[in-house]
Amino acid sequence: MTRRIRILSVAALLVAAACDTEEPRARQQQPEPEPEPTGRTVVGLRQLEWRYATGTDVAPTDLDTAVVQAHCPDGEGGWTIHPGHGEPDGTFVIEGLPEGHCWVRMDRWEGGEHPPEDEYFWTDASTLDFGTVKVEREQVDFFVASTRISLAVDGLEAWVPGEHELGLLVPNVTFSQYNFADFPGSVEGIPGAGETAAESISYELANLSTPAFSAVKGDRPLILQSGLRENDRGNAWFTPLRAFEGEPLSLDEGGTAHVEGTLVELEQHTYRLHWDIPAFDALADGIREGATPFARGFAYLSSRGVEEDAWHHGSRPWQAFVVADESIFDTAEAVDFGDVVHGNPIPDGTFYDWYQVWYRTLLPWFDDSEQELWVTAGRYGGPAPTAEEGARPLVTPVTGIRIGGRDASQPLADVGPQPTISWQAPATGEITSYEIDLVTPGAGDMAMGGFFRKAAHLVVPGDVTEIVLPVDLLREGFRYAVIVRAVSSRGQEVRTAPLARALPYAWADAVSETFLP
Repeated sequence: MTRRIRILSVAALLVAAACDTEEPRARQQQPEPEPEPTGRTVVGLRQLEWRYATGTDVAPTDLDTAVVQAHCPDGEGGWTIHPGHGEPDGTFVIEGLPEGHCWVRMDRWEGGEHPPEDEYFWTDASTLDFGTVKVEREQVDFFVASTRISLAVDGLEAWVPGEHELGLLVPNVTFSQYNFADFPGSVEGIPGAGETAAESISYELANLSTPAFSAVKGDRPLILQSGLRENDRGNAWFTPLRAFEGEPLSLDEGGTAHVEGTLVELEQHTYRLHWDIPAFDALADGIREGATPFARGFAYLSSRGVEEDAWHHGSRPWQAFVVADESIFDTAEAVDFGDVVHGNPIPDGTFYDWYQVWYRTLLPWFDDSEQELWVTAGRYGGPAPTAEEGARPLVTPVTGIRIGGRDASQPLADVGPQPTISWQAPATGEITSYEIDLVTPGAGDMAMGGFFRKAAHLVVPGDVTEIVLPVDLLREGFRYAVIVRAVSSRGQEVRTAPLARALPYAWADAVSETFLP
């Protein structure tokens, strides 16, 4: 047996030797193998991390169908596109990049009515983290059939109708409900005048867009009594006064859960509400000629996930107090509301404030009529206002926007398919990044007025004030404008983790005139 195998093996070798004298056609026609990629390899991850009371879940962004590329200067005035590929687990790889900065492109569509997200990040890093975090758990199932939670509580501040509210919060799933009058039939058994206890307060959760509760996930109901307070200036606000946090709770659709407890007085804090509104309104001229402020937003918030080096801005905060008459901000004058004493609606929450102004400007639409474009300036966190100085912008708009080397404060044509866009750094603010939105008329984003859509979103580090638009962004015959947002965010690492944030976080927009390729 052994001998026969040896003979067959020798015969096979002889046949192979004979074939080597003249290469078969099949082998001659085979394509040459692809050369091994040379240069730098970029790897990255895009995912959403849910951090909740009893654990962590990770939801990767499915990049299997996303366009993943790098656009790199070729050193001769042109660009080379390096294709990459993404995976369902949120990872991606791009090979063969030269050293230095390139545009890393990620074009993805999340389905439904959401427009595609065409994003470009200017970086020279080889490892990119596009991760974001929410300090809550993912909400999957919501009550549809009648589902109730019944409370028996005491320890209330003596009830005054019209001045007290009873709130139900489940911070782990970011559910809250305060304004019961807005949902007739959803809440029954609210205390009467002078009462300090309530034996049966019933919530119809199916009417309140409530997610299912899970004790395993750590969903704890938080009962808050809020009340009206007034300072020595005669200004009033609502704030949490007393609270009770129940044990982790599970509740299935169609059931009823019973919670009993005693509310205790919350520790009180003080905030000076003093807003330098004229300083924000003065940004309008720098945003774009003719821009006007038309809406303002203020809140003093408590949120989980505010850490020394991170602000999980996707997490939902709760208001530590609500001004009773928010029309006081409908003025062009500074508003010094005075000192506000308030409680903390979240047991382990951290306070920060939010000031924002929306500015209205007009841009030509398809038919040359003018339509509204909304842009903003604002801040989360920052130096606390004082009696002497109100909250002011931490960042002012960029100046001197130029497109194709030409002044973009007037409409432009024939800027070319890949124009250079440049600007001058703001006079105020330690800029950590610039976000450039390329906008064009179309089925739009309501956050921008509803008439314009983002054709692309580009992010560059704060020391970059000139970019060349990537290949194939501009389309012949389409009209565009750019919004350049100056951003200041403590600890922001745009090269390696462009979606991370830390407080204080501040920004200001500036808008070019329209241009044509």
